[in-house]
Amino acid sequence: MRATAFDGALSLVLLAAAQFAPGCGSSAQPATTTAVPTASQAAAAANPPPAEQKRTADDLARQREELDQTVWANEVAAQHYEAPFVRLWDNLRAARDKVAVLADFPFTELVIESPADSVSIDDGISVTSFGPPMRRMDASDWRGWLTELQATGHQLVESEWHHSNFSPAAAGKPAHSLVSFVLHVVNSGENRRFVVKGELDVEWAPPGPSASGDAPAPRPRRVEARSLRIAQRQGDVPFKQRLAIGSETTGSDPRNSLLLTVYDFNGDDRPDVALPDYNALFWNEGDFHFLPDKLFDHPPPVEKRGRRWDVAAAVVGDFTGDAVPDLLASGRETVFLWVADASGRFTSPPVTVLSSPEVRQPSVLTAGDVDGDGDLDAWLGQYRQPYADGQMPTPY
Repeated sequence: MRATAFDGALSLVLLAAAQFAPGCGSSAQPATTTAVPTASQAAAAANPPPAEQKRTADDLARQREELDQTVWANEVAAQHYEAPFVRLWDNLRAARDKVAVLADFPFTELVIESPADSVSIDDGISVTSFGPPMRRMDASDWRGWLTELQATGHQLVESEWHHSNFSPAAAGKPAHSLVSFVLHVVNSGENRRFVVKGELDVEWAPPGPSASGDAPAPRPRRVEARSLRIAQRQGDVPFKQRLAIGSETTGSDPRNSLLLTVYDFNGDDRPDVALPDYNALFWNEGDFHFLPDKLFDHPPPVEKRGRRWDVAAAVVGDFTGDAVPDLLASGRETVFLWVADASGRFTSPPVTVLSSPEVRQPSVLTAGDVDGDGDLDAWLGQYRQPYADGQMPTPY
């Protein structure tokens, strides 16, 4: 009677990317007569003369250039002005001597806040905020400061730079950018690690002449580092590897898995680890000892196309109202429910909850009592490929 309990307990809410065709509907339309082109006419339409193809391409290029100069002018300018930071990030990723890359970044004036309050939080981590007074540096001061940090054992491991906001030059005011950044720094000699976060308010120098006729490369005039916070910790890294899941336990390489479900399936107060897309379950026996097992006695079936149905999204919850957690999973075109037995194992074949071509690329599945009626509802979100079926990413 599991299916009956499931039918009454589960409400499924699906968010699918519906496709609509202009002019399509259910109303009857008057019959029309359409001339069928001959084979030669169809061939000519599919393969226009080269001159006509060139005119079409030229028209498209002119239309794009016109849009770039009008509708997308600020967007194009933002991409132009972010180029120095894109280049900085690329160069830092590739360089062994990252300090040299930072030292060569061009600017006229750098303004940095001074250390202020510092608070201690869990696990020996301290967080320092910054504020007035401001410290000003020119390019020479900046290079000297970096050399001093390097000499004391500080090393930049990785960084992130994101152009968050751009204001074009207007009414005599220079162009401005807001760039958010994250720096991961280590000092091996002191066994200390730092995470530096903040924003750069960049005032761009007015563009100068260009010998080539192209737009000159933007150059930061004044860079103000603000909203700075440094988190640091001294000592050994607190996280250590205790479990490695490899092909010897899953039958194939699980490093491509996008699903990791952690849940106490058997109710022993120890969270177990499941990889639904690899039909793998690891029972937690305590003290980081995990016993490998199969998650499903009846794994997802093979599709009609001959390939196995992929589990792309999953959620654990008591969908049948028997106080035992079940597993709801979605893949292409189908949503299945595995109902657990009293021991927390999935020994029964899955129940098909939904079969629809609208379930194309599920990416997230979660559950909760959305309508307050006492049972679980499910929400399925999908990823929609850009450029597919006319879908265009914003703004282009």
